Amino acid sequence: MSSFTSEKIETVFFDVDDTLFDQRRAHRLALKEIKERCSEHFHGVDYRELVEAFERADQKSIEDFREGVPLNEIREERSEDMLRELGIDVSFSEELTELFYEIYPSMECGMKGVEEVVKGLHGDRILGVITNSSKEVQMRKLKTLEIIDHFETLVFSEEIGYRKPDGRIFLEALGRVDCKPQDCLYVGDSYRSDVVGASRVGMHTCWLNLDGGLNGDVEPDVIISELTELLEYL
Repeated sequence: MSSFTSEKIETVFFDVDDTLFDQRRAHRLALKEIKERCSEHFHGVDYRELVEAFERADQKSIEDFREGVPLNEIREERSEDMLRELGIDVSFSEELTELFYEIYPSMECGMKGVEEVVKGLHGDRILGVITNSSKEVQMRKLKTLEIIDHFETLVFSEEIGYRKPDGRIFLEALGRVDCKPQDCLYVGDSYRSDVVGASRVGMHTCWLNLDGGLNGDVEPDVIISELTELLEYL
């Protein structure tokens, strides 16, 4: 049950990946296209096998990211790990990484109800984005979803040097819109990065809980399973 008063919420910040943009689906669609375009490299590799190898490599990359490894290194290592598992020459990794980031951010993979939610809140609330990634990649996603013009500010971790759950990235965003944390709601799918991080600076939080379960002591103000449920609280 929500413990905050929605009428006091002036600003709503969103995470991007798996909150606004369906990263999981985009990954899989991008891999399918890459397999078709680079069939000479993936000859004999089943699509499901490709996806599973990528997802294992991606999980390792998430752990490396949390340890502070730079994004460019993570992306290259993920490609190498995937190719190595599939028995494919890792000399293809650089080309694979470039192709992946050419295709993946341009996939039309919005989370269910994203347009309805963002356009529905625009005008009533100040809207912004706080995301752990590079400006170039995340901007392309928001442009593909045709919602980028609805945000007053966009804060990218690789641009300012702080990553969620570091409270400084949230404070940077609050400063840009001149909003007090108690008058702000942060919406994201990651309990650790989004709920814990935003709570540290006094923001209200909405957890888009896609997988079920609550693994921590910080309780979100709102828990939803689909993005459109947010409109019931605002």
